[in-house]
Amino acid sequence: MIKFILNSLLLLFFFGIVAASKDFDVVMGNKKFKTTNLLSAVYSQQVGDPSEGYHKAKFNLKTNLPSFNPDQSGVESVICKTEANGKRKIAFSLKDKKAAEDVKKWPERIMLLISHKWECFGKRSTQFFKATDRVIDESKLVTTFAIMRCDFPHNLEDYDININWVEGKQTNNNTRRSLEERFGISFPTINISNKIGLNILFDSASDKSSKPDISLINNKNIKLLCANCFTKGEAALALRIRGKIFPPKLKEASITLSGNLLVNLDFSLEAPKEISHEEKASINSPIASIKIGAFNIPGLLELGPEIDLVAAADALADARAALKFGGNFSLPNFSAKASFKGLPNFEQSGFNPIVNAHIPSASAKAFVIITATLKSQLAFGIKILEGRILNKKVGFELVGTLEDSFRLGSCKRKAHLHVKSSLGGNIGFFVNDKDFPILKFPTQSLIDKCL
Repeated sequence: MIKFILNSLLLLFFFGIVAASKDFDVVMGNKKFKTTNLLSAVYSQQVGDPSEGYHKAKFNLKTNLPSFNPDQSGVESVICKTEANGKRKIAFSLKDKKAAEDVKKWPERIMLLISHKWECFGKRSTQFFKATDRVIDESKLVTTFAIMRCDFPHNLEDYDININWVEGKQTNNNTRRSLEERFGISFPTINISNKIGLNILFDSASDKSSKPDISLINNKNIKLLCANCFTKGEAALALRIRGKIFPPKLKEASITLSGNLLVNLDFSLEAPKEISHEEKASINSPIASIKIGAFNIPGLLELGPEIDLVAAADALADARAALKFGGNFSLPNFSAKASFKGLPNFEQSGFNPIVNAHIPSASAKAFVIITATLKSQLAFGIKILEGRILNKKVGFELVGTLEDSFRLGSCKRKAHLHVKSSLGGNIGFFVNDKDFPILKFPTQSLIDKCL
């Protein structure tokens, strides 16, 4: 049994069922050993499977000192040490004798970017140092610098960060096929993505809400439940921010979200006893908040996605009633881009929702009118260089609004209920506490019939 479990875990790992991290790893470069006044760094989520897509980040810093990032020149090791006299030094390996000759030509003072790939003085974070008094050991191809902390941010002038989604390369999995033929077992195709998951309260096994029957309104006369409310989907992120570090000034700032989303709204209402007068109840309350996991480049960028799900409802009733109603809308291929430098500008596509009504059931003697809203808000807390030059919360919010009325008296048979249901929505953008509308969906009729 233990052997079977171990083999099963190996198979799961082999087929990529282990979820990929959203943290960014350093991408090593192959540039020459030369200093410039432009520090460049490249980071990626890429994992071993070439079929998987991933987010890639490029970071450029303009400096007023000749600068060098050892990662971009393929340095094999970076060693940070404090000597007995308290002086701190950094040593890194050179690729060849040509690199040693290049380092000899460097200016007396340079700036070093040491990434989170290396543990340096007890930290795995991006650190900047001024380096002087270099010593080159040509026999070992090692150069050592005496270093001191940089006068941040005064040695940095401009910054430019660019995050984009890179599509994976589709390959044929011959190994999977041969194992299926050998063991006669059909292995499931698992699509693991580094995209941002938009699933909230969604159980993939049942294709329903993982938290059914959330109470929204509960007083002595009206009880309204979010019987099956959830969102599911995924999205890729693109981010471009350019600016001046000192004094701080944004030159360009935009964020783009592209993907697919389904919002499901199923509600149930009970008015358990005869109401002698018209009763109205309202609610506007968050029902879920999920931190997705930060897109981190320690010390350089923190991009912390968070999804909030907020439900709001108004219910008006004047009779004993038991109702179940709902619908869903999907955006199979949407894209929204917002510039948040000054007043936001927007570009959008794919916001033509496909809507579906769910068959209602009702038992009522008079009438009930319900307006129920589910708002999905995807927020990004953006910090650049530990928040010292940019610290904002931006994001998108998608709202679905379901309106239902159940009335007696307008059907051929007076005892039958006339049901009308419609679904609409809108998308907006926010920066810190300010909201900006992007697009309102046209309200679409779901049901207009007698039950």
